[in-house]
Amino acid sequence: MSILSLILALLLEQLRPISSRNPLYLGFIRTANGMGRNLNAGEYRNGVYAWLLAVVPLVAITAGGYWVLLRYNVFLAIAWNVLILYFTMGFRQFSHAFTKISKALQADDLNTARSMLGDWTGQSTSELNEDEVARLTIEQGVIDSYRYVFGTIFWFVALAWIAGPAGAVAYRAACLLQQKWGGHGDVFGPLCRWRDGYFGFYSDSFGGDFICRGG
Repeated sequence: MSILSLILALLLEQLRPISSRNPLYLGFIRTANGMGRNLNAGEYRNGVYAWLLAVVPLVAITAGGYWVLLRYNVFLAIAWNVLILYFTMGFRQFSHAFTKISKALQADDLNTARSMLGDWTGQSTSELNEDEVARLTIEQGVIDSYRYVFGTIFWFVALAWIAGPAGAVAYRAACLLQQKWGGHGDVFGPLCRWRDGYFGFYSDSFGGDFICRGG
């Protein structure tokens, strides 16, 4: 059932790509930003509470939906898996940026390539030369392929037997929180990097030497 769900989700994503800025992602990011502002009191336990509040309800809803649907019909459970995977993984969520930057470099349009790379990574790229832009584009492509595909697949398969697609949701939520909170200089940053590193440590054995880290 897990393999079938993965195949169907990837086919659906190829037929109808979904943007990484879809309403569900944006809603989660807004929630994470709000928690970062309102729950960050400078203590480690505040980071723990915020992380759990952001991740546990999503995992519970995802797993609960899977269990309820599985009791009624296995095909409904598969459809739930496909829907959740469709929103949590896919090459097309990042490949368009990679392709556009590659085309800009091929056309010797370095300024456009810099601008698109900056939009993609959230980093300053105005001083980069052509070789640096190409290198960082490849690195970001590898990181995002891990975030959106390999790491998500690992955690989906690892927990699918008991919680359906909840593992994929937990992993993607951890990655997004690391991106939003990982740069904090207080306890939020170290906590989020530790939680994200926990997920990355176990999925590294499946995905190779890649790590899930902030762009």
